[in-house]
Amino acid sequence: MTNAVISGLKPEELAAVAIAVQDASRKASVATRRSKLGRLVEGAYLALTGIRPSNRLADPRLEALRRFVDLSHRTRRVAEHLVPQLLELGFNRPQIEAVAALRVGGGARS
Repeated sequence: MTNAVISGLKPEELAAVAIAVQDASRKASVATRRSKLGRLVEGAYLALTGIRPSNRLADPRLEALRRFVDLSHRTRRVAEHLVPQLLELGFNRPQIEAVAALRVGGGARS
């Protein structure tokens, strides 16, 4: 992680970012097998293990950050439509840009 992210975010916010990166990576690997059989296997796995595709967070601020990172990683584009909500929740532009730069594929793109 970059120094800007480490110095600008609280430990619980960094944990939300880590959860989102894990979720996005897991979803990306699942998306490569979207056949009917793949979906059936996924559904059976979910029913047997109870493992959900994402880890919703109870804190609305952390959940917004998790959603932003998850979507930005999965699409390899900054989830611009979520930026106003992050700003409203108290994140600043440098924090948002630093987190966006961590997404899969590196470097911030709009």
